[in-house]
Amino acid sequence: MAILREIPVNKTKRFLQTSLIYFLGNILIKCISFFLLPLYTGYLPEADFGYFDTVVALLNMIAPLIALEIWSGILRFALDYKVEQSLEKWSVVRDGLTVAMFSSLIYIVGGVILFFAIDPPYKWLIFLTGLGVIWQNVLSGVARGLERNRLYMSAGVLGSGITLLLNYILIRYLGMGVESLFIATVIGYAVHCGVIIFGSELIHHVRRVHSNSQRIRLLVSFSWPLCINSLSFWLLSGYSKVGVTVVLGLAAAGIFGAASRFASMLSLVTSIFNLSWQELAFASGKGEDRNVTYTRGFSMYSLVLGLAVLILIPITKLVFPFLVKGEDFPKALNLLPIYYFATMLSSLAGFLGSIFGAEHKTRHIFMTTLVGGGINVIILHLLLPVLGLVAAPLGLWIGFLIIIVLRLMWLKKRALITFRWRNALYYLAAFLTVTAIFYYANQWQLIVLTIVISIISLWLLRPLFKQVWQAVGRSKGGK
Repeated sequence: MAILREIPVNKTKRFLQTSLIYFLGNILIKCISFFLLPLYTGYLPEADFGYFDTVVALLNMIAPLIALEIWSGILRFALDYKVEQSLEKWSVVRDGLTVAMFSSLIYIVGGVILFFAIDPPYKWLIFLTGLGVIWQNVLSGVARGLERNRLYMSAGVLGSGITLLLNYILIRYLGMGVESLFIATVIGYAVHCGVIIFGSELIHHVRRVHSNSQRIRLLVSFSWPLCINSLSFWLLSGYSKVGVTVVLGLAAAGIFGAASRFASMLSLVTSIFNLSWQELAFASGKGEDRNVTYTRGFSMYSLVLGLAVLILIPITKLVFPFLVKGEDFPKALNLLPIYYFATMLSSLAGFLGSIFGAEHKTRHIFMTTLVGGGINVIILHLLLPVLGLVAAPLGLWIGFLIIIVLRLMWLKKRALITFRWRNALYYLAAFLTVTAIFYYANQWQLIVLTIVISIISLWLLRPLFKQVWQAVGRSKGGK
């Protein structure tokens, strides 16, 4: 707990400010999406829901590969300049957009050729969705690189809000099927991109600067290992959905997709803090005390995240019957404890990955992710026919655990982070205990369990609350 007491107040303040912005821009609207789960599971067949989830998983693999994940390069290089260095930031943006436009051309030509060769259902909606994935990520990277986080928040709220509203109208009142999910998603991406383009006056500012071929090469050199890493990461997250579809069918993929909606709420909250941490880590990348920042940040994050998972497990069983409808969708409940654990490990791996990015060691991110992704694929195909759907989150659990171990070993060897392995064993024992209660306890026992875990969590997090209070107090004092 001493680690939490020593987190620098100025860095805590910056972390809290960016986290609050990302919270407002992401979690509020995603909560609405989560509570629309009864609409999806009540009106859409499991196979249709599984088809949409599988297609989106494939697009999330294709987009970073084609675009070289250039949005990460834009963010990293733009943050090398202060806010007042506007022209330098916009120069980075222009160079990044040059790469993105070339990548989009490749996507368009390749997509047209592919869809003439094969004829999947809703092919042109799928085509537009993939293009939207690319540009939503690129322009989000632009907004964050310019440190226009409120603009980023506004784009997320409006884009997601339009998507959810259209989903509700198209499914509930117009009786449309899975095509409504694609239509709403495409329009939401367009709104998201439009808000950033016009809100930042992107076209005007980009015209004021010139491309720099040397920087373009640096951007590509920084980003391409991350793009390959995204493929490796997809072997962990996205491939599970594809593997379930191939081995067990679209209906099973729909059930797995329903479980993933619950886990995505956890990953959403953690991604907000990961976004803030990424900026803090990149900004600390040249500091002599960065090892202290990395260690304290990881310790704080893993504690908060671990406690959140323990609280979520019993709460989920209490609310699940109210949120999931349909004949087979409720089967997703038994997957959730292990899925939550896998999601937690995924977030911790991403947290450590930001440190590698700050240290310009993106190739190490790729290598560790490739190992974990390969192990997940092997476990998936070996165990899906034997264990059924539970093999999917189990493979994720093992794959992400290996990634974390490899990354911590590399960072500890170079004295960039300090970690006590025995703390992980203590947590594993607590998780297994809570999970056992989850499967066998009745409603009142689950309520008691939730209260007990909450009280223990509040006690353990006292130093963090004190640190937050000091940061808020300093902010109010104008310091």
